[in-house]
Amino acid sequence: AEGTTDICFDHLQRDQAGKTVSYVLGEYPCHNFLGDSQYFTLSNAGELRNEYMCAVAAADFGKDFKVQMTPCPTDGSRLDEWELNRLGQIISTKKNVCISAGDRGAGDELSLAPCDNVPNQTWLFEFYGEGHDHLKL
Repeated sequence: AEGTTDICFDHLQRDQAGKTVSYVLGEYPCHNFLGDSQYFTLSNAGELRNEYMCAVAAADFGKDFKVQMTPCPTDGSRLDEWELNRLGQIISTKKNVCISAGDRGAGDELSLAPCDNVPNQTWLFEFYGEGHDHLKL
């Protein structure tokens, strides 16, 4: 997310490497190297994923919406669909909410909130696939 301190998606060591145990996605100051805890992709098919775990807009955390990482389906179906818009927002197209940074603290959890043109909902990728240069900020 944009701001004075760059914040990145981070699995906060909750990913159990191949055990496919669901966890809530967090945030952490961006590393100055590419580490697996901060390596996430948004596919052309709309999957927001970290290797074999896919993001879902989940509401089973009281009143808070969180980004739940769950095992990606292997049958070609999708759990949720995400879209990156020209404002840098990552939107759950099923729930119509945007991924929002928390208080920018190391180890905070990401939340989902109504989309608004605010810095804590602006996300940058290091690489944009062919045909997606128009999404670079």
